[in-house]
Amino acid sequence: MAQSDREEISEFIRQLARDLGAAITTPADLVLGIDTVELYRQDQLLMEIIGTSLVHESVASEARAAWTSVADRFPAVLEALDPERPTFPLDLRLEEVGLTGVELQFKLVGYRTFRLMDPPPSADRLAEVARAPREQRRREQLRRWFRRQLARFSRALDFANVILGSLGAAGVVVAEPIKEMKEALEAALRED
Repeated sequence: MAQSDREEISEFIRQLARDLGAAITTPADLVLGIDTVELYRQDQLLMEIIGTSLVHESVASEARAAWTSVADRFPAVLEALDPERPTFPLDLRLEEVGLTGVELQFKLVGYRTFRLMDPPPSADRLAEVARAPREQRRREQLRRWFRRQLARFSRALDFANVILGSLGAAGVVVAEPIKEMKEALEAALRED
């Protein structure tokens, strides 16, 4: 196992922490992209559709509370994966569970690909031939776009589940509460 494999898994863990936190507390940062979210803040309809959490409102406050607890566990996973730490047995176990080389790359590329969201559609692209009022058409256009983004995020979480499960199987048991939180978040995703 190359040291870079552990570094890449560590970067995945850091990105997952940012993504899960954003999904629960600042979904616009995740859905629109942290670098471009400010471009869209003036679109009140878009911000209304994205909302204040990607999880269903009936469990949003509990999700935020649970996230506060689970977020503190990410450093322990990073410590276990520290490339400077002598972890020969861990390296062998990571290789056995497919978290090295091309197998790892496939899982990481899958996560990175599906976590990237499409930009929201422009209001200028609304069909003028539709009978519904413009604001209603815009709302439906944004809802369809948002449902696609939720589906993409769910697929990214599927890849995250594979990686987290493999970490647990490799003996990085501190990854298990993170996996459980990810699964709970996925179960609680809104169905807009």
